[in-house]
Amino acid sequence: SDVGVYNKGMVKLRGNIIEGGCLISIGDRESSELIVDMGAYRNDQFKHVGDYADREFVTFRIDVSLCNIDAGRNIDLLFSGETASEDKSLFKVRPDKSFNNKANESDDDASTGLGLALFDENQNRLYPNVINSNTLMRGESGTLIFLAKYQMVRNQTVAGRYLSEVNFKIFYP
Repeated sequence: SDVGVYNKGMVKLRGNIIEGGCLISIGDRESSELIVDMGAYRNDQFKHVGDYADREFVTFRIDVSLCNIDAGRNIDLLFSGETASEDKSLFKVRPDKSFNNKANESDDDASTGLGLALFDENQNRLYPNVINSNTLMRGESGTLIFLAKYQMVRNQTVAGRYLSEVNFKIFYP
């Protein structure tokens, strides 16, 4: 059979070149986890439901580098995780099972009386499972600063060792 020629033998190829991905660094570069030490608190540092601990914020950071984010674009952030049953605007604070806690004595995963609130560096609240816009990062690199604080969610806090597990995603252009 005959071989046909289409469009005089010309092939047109099209494509896009995009910016490479940003490098995200947290804590120790050898680890994929950022462990934030919230410190030790006394029960009497929490007065009423809805009150924050009477201590300063705990600060942590996420470093972003090797990308080009221009002034017209934002970085969006999503902090996700399980929320406190008493207040869905807070992350759950649960007993550390590897430590002998009074809260561990119950099989129903007793409440600690606390929730964890996250904020940006300007103390704007960052809600669980909600995408938050952050316009502070520009250029090739920068450090995103975040704040954390415990908030009382029940009339009584239970002594013990606790943890919160929070995941994050960074969306950039």
